[in-house]
Amino acid sequence: MFKRLTKFLSSIFVARAVGDEPKTPANPDRWESYLGNRGGQVALILYNVGIGDVLHGLSQKDCLIFTFALAEPGPDGLPVPDEGKVLFDMDDTFSALVASYGAHDLGRVSSAGQRGLYIAASANAQALGKALVDAAGKFHYAAKFRIEADGVAEVYALVLSPTPEERHILADEKVLRQLAASGDIAAQSRQVDHWAYFPSRESADSFGKWLGDNGFSNVEVALASRGGGGYVVRSSHEGTMLLDDVTKFTLPQHHKAVELGGSYDGWETAVMQ
Repeated sequence: MFKRLTKFLSSIFVARAVGDEPKTPANPDRWESYLGNRGGQVALILYNVGIGDVLHGLSQKDCLIFTFALAEPGPDGLPVPDEGKVLFDMDDTFSALVASYGAHDLGRVSSAGQRGLYIAASANAQALGKALVDAAGKFHYAAKFRIEADGVAEVYALVLSPTPEERHILADEKVLRQLAASGDIAAQSRQVDHWAYFPSRESADSFGKWLGDNGFSNVEVALASRGGGGYVVRSSHEGTMLLDDVTKFTLPQHHKAVELGGSYDGWETAVMQ
């Protein structure tokens, strides 16, 4: 049984750009988590997506970085479930402290046996840091902190936010979840169709040649019908809907499209039941 899945447009996963006039919702907190890579180590990252919309309008520009070692991290350097329950309680305590000092939670990173909290703070950052260290001590964790002056925007962008590659992996994962919810048999091979867009025929043709040289089929270069003109390059591959199988085709297309001045737009496939 086949059912068509609407083509996913990867652009909707790109972080929302901050405009000239920030909106200031009553409560900007909106959290998302993902597995990423930081310094060559797997990292579990929880970051405040909502505050990114108003980041440049915050009066708190200094970044308070509060860290401590995990008690018994797993082989991957991440918290194990039992410690995760303790960390959850600690996060409630930390969040209350952050709010009481008029600061803002930016995110948390667990990686390589360490956990770090990143907080937008102001003149009372030192006092907040000491209060957080004391609170961690009550949970039997020895913590420390440092303050990066004017570091909020940089830390949010480079440490907490997904990299372009991580965004594409997250995008692929979302489509795979949609397929699974429709009853898809992930291990069954099928045709997967791809789209990429380029401003010139030359760059589109170069991409098309690269596709043919790298195992893609049904390569077609045509004038783009969407606004702005340019050229669309369509292609296909045969594969499963297992994440590693998907990303070994989508990530190279993304990287090559960017290299040639274009953009990889996404993929679609059929639900296999």
